[in-house]
Amino acid sequence: MKRFQFNLEPVLNLRKKKKTRNLKASPSSREKSIRSAIPFERTKDR
Repeated sequence: MKRFQFNLEPVLNLRKKKKTRNLKASPSSREKSIRSAIPFERTKDR
């Protein structure tokens, strides 16, 4: 039983980390796209 739990815990932790990474990545990627778009517009205006 101990071995079974020890093997399961890392899998559950990985799943939790992946979910949190996906949640964190979606807003950060949106912010990056917005930040990258703003300088492009400024360079075009110049």
